[in-house]
Amino acid sequence: MTPQRLLMRKNNLMLSRHSQQGAVLIMTVGFMLLAVLCLALVVDTGRLYVEKRKLQRVADMAAIEAMARDGACNTGTALTFATQSAARNDFTVGGTNTLTLTCGQVSTVGGLRTVAATPFGGVDNAIQVVAARQVAASMIAGGIFGGKISLSAAAVATKGVPLASLALRTTVATVDSTRGALLNSVIGGLLGGAVNVSALGWNGLLGTQLSLFDFLDQLKVNLGLSAGGYTEVLSQNLTVGQIIDATSTVLGRDGNTAASTLTALSALKVGALINPVTVQLANIIKLQTATSYAGADLGVNVFDLIQGSVQLANGTNALVADVPITLPGLVGTNISTRVMEAPQLSSVGNPALAKADPLGLNKIYVRSAQIRSLVSVDLPAVAGLSSVVTALSAALSPVTTLLTNTFSLTGLVTNLVCGLIGTCESKETLIKVLPSARVDVNLDVGGGESYVSDYSCSGANKTLTAPSKTSAAWLRIGQMGTSTANAKANVFSSANAPVVDPVPVLQVGFVEVRQTCLLFVACFNKVYKSTANTWTESNRNNAKFTVKIGLGLKVDSPVAGVNQTLTFTNPPEVGAALTNSDYQKITSTSVVNSLINTLASITLQPYYTSDSGLLGALFGIVTSALDGLKTALQNAIVPLLSGLLDPILDFLLDTLGVNLAETEVAGQLSCSGTDGVRLVK
Repeated sequence: MTPQRLLMRKNNLMLSRHSQQGAVLIMTVGFMLLAVLCLALVVDTGRLYVEKRKLQRVADMAAIEAMARDGACNTGTALTFATQSAARNDFTVGGTNTLTLTCGQVSTVGGLRTVAATPFGGVDNAIQVVAARQVAASMIAGGIFGGKISLSAAAVATKGVPLASLALRTTVATVDSTRGALLNSVIGGLLGGAVNVSALGWNGLLGTQLSLFDFLDQLKVNLGLSAGGYTEVLSQNLTVGQIIDATSTVLGRDGNTAASTLTALSALKVGALINPVTVQLANIIKLQTATSYAGADLGVNVFDLIQGSVQLANGTNALVADVPITLPGLVGTNISTRVMEAPQLSSVGNPALAKADPLGLNKIYVRSAQIRSLVSVDLPAVAGLSSVVTALSAALSPVTTLLTNTFSLTGLVTNLVCGLIGTCESKETLIKVLPSARVDVNLDVGGGESYVSDYSCSGANKTLTAPSKTSAAWLRIGQMGTSTANAKANVFSSANAPVVDPVPVLQVGFVEVRQTCLLFVACFNKVYKSTANTWTESNRNNAKFTVKIGLGLKVDSPVAGVNQTLTFTNPPEVGAALTNSDYQKITSTSVVNSLINTLASITLQPYYTSDSGLLGALFGIVTSALDGLKTALQNAIVPLLSGLLDPILDFLLDTLGVNLAETEVAGQLSCSGTDGVRLVK
């Protein structure tokens, strides 16, 4: 190789080495710039994260303090307390530092908890605080260009409140085979489908407690609800079958539930499927709006829950249960029953809100069901009625004589001049004793009730005050329709009080007769005008009878409940299992006695047509003369009416758990609530 070529090669190698060194230098500078940028990003990210955490701490502490000190947005105290808390955490409100508060109720939307506006009538139970400030977007870029970024953090705090609950329990204690068969008839009649539960199954339901919130959680799962709280579940439209399904599922998870109890629930579900209607459990179980129930474990008796649900469904579908009952001297008598208003079995909420307005939107209130019952009896079927008629006829004979003479004076009885031989038509006075073939006995029983009016969590003893009263009743005896079916339709067609007409005890009127007379002396071929207005009736008692005046028996009387204030001293915590000793009774035999006294004080009521004239005026004098016959009437009629009323009272007590003389209420109180102030977001 020539020297020139060697020199050229050496120069090329030197140029290549310098080129490579320049490229490495450029790459090194590039990597160093990238590293600086990454470091700046890491530093800025960490700095912003720290700033965000500081803001979150400010928001958390501000929300907790505003809630713990019972701050309110409408008065500005919540903002004041939150601002003070933020200042103690090096966050001074002003400039770009802002603190925003929202008061309302916690709700869940899309699985996220937030604070929504409180519905009308509700109470705020949460405070949301949003803390925000502006900081440099970047230490490097921010320092050069002055860029800013807004950071914010939100916190929602709720506070545990005192909880109080009232529970009303059924008066049914135990079920034997006879009462079990009656319960099957009643519950089946109220549902509209046949029910076949053994006495062992009924007693299993009576002796089983169900966790209310476990039950509502299961309903939420069964209904596929992904959002909302317990009040939303209670407001859902449900069938009795769905209620029984959720109950069975919850009890089925408990290994201590007797098989007979689960079998009973299955049998009840079969009856509920025949005539399903939708109901809302909020009508029998009340959870106060805007109250946190976290950690609460309220119990409800399974028998009460099922019976209350059935009664609620009956009030919705307006079915009338016809149940055979046994009355002395009668065969095939039915008692008809319909629930006019379902019971309120259990109620729980904040007693402070209830105290502020005991019967307002936030009331803690329970009541038994309002039941309407009817028994219609055909009097001719009553054993011994003939002796009653005989006794009354004898006692009233002086009065009937007077009335007959009175009719003659007023021209009610008329004779037509027939001539030597002719057909004569006339009116004959007719007096009937107990002419009616039917008497209706209707008993409306209003709910016994109790509500929280006061509470105390201070001092050695906690107390819960609950004004209460036994059931009120309304007794009606008379005629409420033209027939048994018509009376039933009238009584149960609406919640309005049925119209009661007197049961006739004595009726005075006339029948029309046609006969052939000879020389005004001999008359023969007597026939009466029939109810079809034809001269074909040979029996005077079956002829068309026109009533002019009468005496009737009618009862339309209220029986007020007895009021009493119950005080529960150191009641069990909300959610604790209730025992017999936890229930207090408000008892009064005067309610039942009042019904008996109402029967004993029955009076006769005169009635007459508008064209009775002088007869109507004289009839007032006649009725005053009947005062001496009152005892005879009572001795004859009152035992009959008592025989109709007693089975109704026994029926209500034995099957529907409605006791006229007694209401049993249990109170529970948790002073500290189920939890303290806590963050939910």
